[in-house]
Amino acid sequence: MGRLGKLQKSKKHKKIKAIDPFYVGKRGKDRYTEFEREVKPVNSKPVNFEEQEMPRKVVELMEFKLLPVNRKKKKKRAGIQEPMMEKGMTKPLPAVPKFKQRKGESEHAFFNRMDRETQEVIAKAQFEDKYKVDLNAIEKGEVKVKKKKKKISERKRERQKERKVKQKIQKTNKVEKKATGFEKLEDNVKFGEVAMEPPTLTAKPKQASDIAKPGRKSLLLKEVIRDNQSHNINKSVFGPKSREVGQTVKRKHLSFAQQRLVDGEREKAIETYRLMKAKRQKVS
Repeated sequence: MGRLGKLQKSKKHKKIKAIDPFYVGKRGKDRYTEFEREVKPVNSKPVNFEEQEMPRKVVELMEFKLLPVNRKKKKKRAGIQEPMMEKGMTKPLPAVPKFKQRKGESEHAFFNRMDRETQEVIAKAQFEDKYKVDLNAIEKGEVKVKKKKKKISERKRERQKERKVKQKIQKTNKVEKKATGFEKLEDNVKFGEVAMEPPTLTAKPKQASDIAKPGRKSLLLKEVIRDNQSHNINKSVFGPKSREVGQTVKRKHLSFAQQRLVDGEREKAIETYRLMKAKRQKVS
């Protein structure tokens, strides 16, 4: 036989509702009486929108505000009263102990305890007066111990002074080494500012020397030589172009005769240099 598929649910199948099993009373429509259904129907719109009743929760809040406040007053525990300080006192007086006989404690043991505690208080007061110490502050941990300063000899003091002077000198030397001379020269560049070219220096620097450099002075002899050379040499040899004193002439501007003379002198200079070099090698 073939396998049967899962049965499909029909509309007749009713859904199971969650019911509180611990609820005791009427359920559903039976919860309200006939009078309540007629006068105060459940989940029905109001008859007059202008005359709506106040919600039940609002009424309960209003009634709760009108009720008298009956709060239980908490008993305040008696705190530890610190002893009061009178005028002229540097520290408060110690609290006076109150003695009570404990349960099961004999009179002899009670008297011994009283005597022992009183003797402790007396010894404590005597110790404080003798050594000028507050033992109550020690127990609370409010005492600050001051270390005694060690006595330093004169030699050590002098050495310390010398060290301080050396340290100051070393610091100044370090600062001078790191200094470049441009610390004070700072430019405040605004946002978006663009420099298209370097700045032009119009003012003369303070450290510039007024003495003219050699070769830049305009002498009368130079002017005379320039005039003579410009008239005589430039027209005949170098052509229309003028040249200054001390300036070399290119070979292409010379004539053929002058080129031969220059080449001959050049060859003579090379031969003399070679002979001098050969003599030095023989001597060595």
